[in-house]
Amino acid sequence: MQQPSSPFAHPGSNGYWHQPNPAWQAPMYRWIGVVRKRFSNIGYALDLVVVVWYAMTMIVGEVARAFVDPAKLPMWAQLLMGNGPLYAIAIPLSLLVFRTIPKVKRKTSDMGVGMFLALMAISFPLADIGNIIGNILSGLLSHDQAQSSINELIENLDPISILLFTVIIAPIFEEWLFRRLLIDRMQQYGEKTAILVSAFAFGLFHGNLFQFFYAFGFGLLLAYVYVRTGKLRYTIAMHMTFNFFGGFLPQVTLLTMSKPVRTAVNADIVGGMKKAFASGQGGEVTPFLAYLVFDVVMFILGIVVAIIERKKLVFYRAPEELPRGTRAKTVLGNPGVIIFIVISVLLMIAALFNA
Repeated sequence: MQQPSSPFAHPGSNGYWHQPNPAWQAPMYRWIGVVRKRFSNIGYALDLVVVVWYAMTMIVGEVARAFVDPAKLPMWAQLLMGNGPLYAIAIPLSLLVFRTIPKVKRKTSDMGVGMFLALMAISFPLADIGNIIGNILSGLLSHDQAQSSINELIENLDPISILLFTVIIAPIFEEWLFRRLLIDRMQQYGEKTAILVSAFAFGLFHGNLFQFFYAFGFGLLLAYVYVRTGKLRYTIAMHMTFNFFGGFLPQVTLLTMSKPVRTAVNADIVGGMKKAFASGQGGEVTPFLAYLVFDVVMFILGIVVAIIERKKLVFYRAPEELPRGTRAKTVLGNPGVIIFIVISVLLMIAALFNA
């Protein structure tokens, strides 16, 4: 295994580096200072993405209002106005910052179909548990006044728009940003550090508490796959599959319902479906019921697979592994990352209280 290349490297454990040795202290702190600046630059790159995205979306929206009421535009046009600046301008612009940060030269490996399917099964309980936590906390903090914007969006989308924007386009750009651009510049300082930061940033990026927890959980899975394989094709495929089952498929089942039935089901899933069957409208809710059964089966299967496969989870020592006691301050306690966290939290609060 490659020896750590930090100036205070030692073949022993991280704990050994904390032993008082005046000869090591100065170069150690200088090296940590350099790494801290690199993580700060990563934060600045994310800040740039978020600020440019929201600013350009507001500008595009104001320009559009001068000619047409955006609410009257087809949903694909509204999505293009909202997400186009992110994909076409904000993320590409962040390369100006990312290119100043050294990245690791990685080895790649393949992942079999069986492992891909096993990881996708595990994603179901991660998503469901995260979704439950997000909904509960959002309800508690807003006194049940908050509404999930993503649920409202999905309910009003047409299937083609969902397929194009959430199943195809979003996974490509988000994986490029949160796996390749981030992890390639963090993995040399620790695999666990890179995975946690990538997932944390991915969760915050969604900008609302409803999505944070399941995005963070699924982000951990995606980041681990990228760290182990070094191939973006796997995480993109997983992300597309995840969004298909979590976004596209539920929307298709909702389209079979009339508006009154859909409203009743959204208000009370069990009660709404009972009323539909009792009133002879069971055929409208049958596809949705089948999806719920599928989700429950996958939830149980995912937990079983996670228990069976847990021993295959492995982490390797990075070339410049950050020593214990310095990681949190180095990775999170810097201006760039702090600004990103503050911006993201403010967006969450705004979304929570419909500010």
